[in-house]
Amino acid sequence: HENNVRYNCNKCHKNFSRKSNLNEHVKSSHGNVRNNCDKCDKSFSQKSSLNTHIKSVHENVRHNCDKCEKSFAWKTHLITHIKSVHEDVQYNCEKCDKSFSRKGYLSKHIQVVHENVRYNCDKCDKSFTYKSHLKSHIQSVLEYVRYEC
Repeated sequence: HENNVRYNCNKCHKNFSRKSNLNEHVKSSHGNVRNNCDKCDKSFSQKSSLNTHIKSVHENVRHNCDKCEKSFAWKTHLITHIKSVHEDVQYNCEKCDKSFSRKGYLSKHIQVVHENVRYNCDKCDKSFTYKSHLKSHIQSVLEYVRYEC
């Protein structure tokens, strides 16, 4: 943290302040590792997400805002809520006049708008601004994955 060292993922555009976080990201996001809930049929790419799911859904643990009536399953969402709603913390883009309540939203804005980062389909000529949109495209169009109502 002190030297502002960043560990970059060589498979996507994410970077991390800790090597252990990068390793967890690579394993969960790019290694198809799934963490299954033993109380329901949900599964998660990250163990921390599974733990939060269990606490919030099965154990009903909530993080309450002491400034209003809102509550959150994720502590990070409570912190973001307090910063953006009660403390009016904003993250400003240095390249335009946009501002965001979350650092991640600012980062994605810079990638999409100013760096024109795209996720290209290797089976056709389509490209997407979000990796999740490419994944949905591959599943629904190319792999014919269908979800029942």
